[in-house]
Amino acid sequence: MPAPLDTDTQSEGRKPALGLAIALTFSTCFWVAVAIWAF
Repeated sequence: MPAPLDTDTQSEGRKPALGLAIALTFSTCFWVAVAIWAF
């Protein structure tokens, strides 16, 4: 029982980090595109 629980905990722990990384990358690309378009 503890093994699957640990796996689930690790999986849940990775999701927010992955989402944050994707959001950060998207945000960076977005602002770079805005800067290029603006200037």
